[in-house]
Amino acid sequence: MEGGCLPNRGLRHAVDWKRMDHTIAQHECGNGITLLGDLMEGRPVASFCIAIPAGYVTEPEDRLGVTGLLAGMMMRQTRRRAPRELSNSLESLGLHRGEAVRSETVQFSGALPASELASALRLYAEILRAPLFEPEELESERALAMQALASLNDRPARKVMVELRRALITSAHGRSPLGVEETVSRISCADLEREYGRRFQPHGALIAVAGAFDWGVLVGLVEELFGDWQGVPPRPAPVEIRRQEYAQMLVQETAQQQIAVGYPSVGLVHPQFYPLRLGAAVLSGGMSSRLFTEVRERRGVVYSVHASLVTLPGEGVMLCYAGTTPQRALETEAVLKAELLRMREGITEAELERARTGILSSLMMDQESSLARTGRMVADMRSLGRVRSLTEVYECYRRLSVADVNAALEAHPAGPFTTVQIGPEQDGSGPGAEVEQ
Repeated sequence: MEGGCLPNRGLRHAVDWKRMDHTIAQHECGNGITLLGDLMEGRPVASFCIAIPAGYVTEPEDRLGVTGLLAGMMMRQTRRRAPRELSNSLESLGLHRGEAVRSETVQFSGALPASELASALRLYAEILRAPLFEPEELESERALAMQALASLNDRPARKVMVELRRALITSAHGRSPLGVEETVSRISCADLEREYGRRFQPHGALIAVAGAFDWGVLVGLVEELFGDWQGVPPRPAPVEIRRQEYAQMLVQETAQQQIAVGYPSVGLVHPQFYPLRLGAAVLSGGMSSRLFTEVRERRGVVYSVHASLVTLPGEGVMLCYAGTTPQRALETEAVLKAELLRMREGITEAELERARTGILSSLMMDQESSLARTGRMVADMRSLGRVRSLTEVYECYRRLSVADVNAALEAHPAGPFTTVQIGPEQDGSGPGAEVEQ
């Protein structure tokens, strides 16, 4: 018997998943903000995630990267607080914070002692509603942005995945949140003011809170802080994905060859998302996965290989990476694509159980983090318009059989492939050479 089966049976039968579930409270503000609350009793901490529908998909073509600059600048100073004062105010709360620029949202999140939650929300209301954009601070933020862009050349493994998304996802969802040097270098404070006023609006925003709090008090506080904020942001265009074979070679003098392969899949709303998610875990879900055992261990053609199913609004893509030497690039590409195509032949019972073990383990461990819970609430509301219960997600994976997964893999085979490579010049290819197949 495969060892992977036993831990999964423990998770599926020993864990009381319903007991781990929490009731999600929801409140709709009149201006289009949705407040979500996940009460975790007995915890002295609270976390929040504020998602503003101002992601990089609605950036102007001549100001790519402006959203990242905006998010950074908003955390530097407000109309009431100078940079040092704002920094001190954030630190005094014991706040562990983060900002993330995503395709359709900009997210401001944090975890802190529950007793400081109200103070934190008051401070973030000021940050979101009364930012101040000063030239001196802009130059400091721009320098960080330009460093991040320049660092891609020193991190070709990351760069190739950025370029793969750009090639595979042909709508604005395929852009990099970093923007490009040409546009980031000329963004002004006036641009920031204009884009903030145009896109940082409350309609469609989400505020998710998890941990220790009083729901009635929280609703009243959010209405007080955000209830009179009015405005509707631009609507993003639909996601578009390349659905024909495409190959691109980006020449860079490196010792390794970076290979990225992607193809269309399904999004969270699709009825076959869960079986395909299990299939993706069989393909690349640890040291027992097919890519690790077949491409790295048995063939020995790569030093690193992995793949993931990435969801987008209404869509999904599989993104795969392999790092190898230039001499073995052709062999590596062929072996990688062969393994991707072989998934159509189906998986075994043992592979299914190992994949399910990993997914359910991650699901269970996420429940221990209030910050992870806020992220899941936001992601579900953005994708589904509701928050899935833990039991619902568990059941979606528990009830799947090998036949279910294999049927989904046959219905959604790998391909057509978009391939991007970064490495030294070979066979007469020039810098940035593109080949449509």
